[in-house]
Amino acid sequence: MAYTKITVQQFAENQTSHADNYSRSMNGVSPGSAGAQLGISRHAVHRAITRGTLEAFRIVHPDGKLMAILIPQRAIDAYIHKHLRGTPNWIGERKSA
Repeated sequence: MAYTKITVQQFAENQTSHADNYSRSMNGVSPGSAGAQLGISRHAVHRAITRGTLEAFRIVHPDGKLMAILIPQRAIDAYIHKHLRGTPNWIGERKSA
């Protein structure tokens, strides 16, 4: 997994072509929001991405500058299922499944 670098144009094309397809869509959240959903720190989210256990997109401007890091909701759901063995609630506490 790790980071996948995409351009703003690629992101926009994906949003229009896969709007109704959850498994191919890039709809997602920032690393901070992902951390809140998973009950871990933003830094731990970046470590999970670097280790390859969490998928993320680096959205870059045509001139090469980083615009955003986006973690697809499907990747968060998969991480919860595989690594947490429970569903975290909004304050980061884990509930058994």
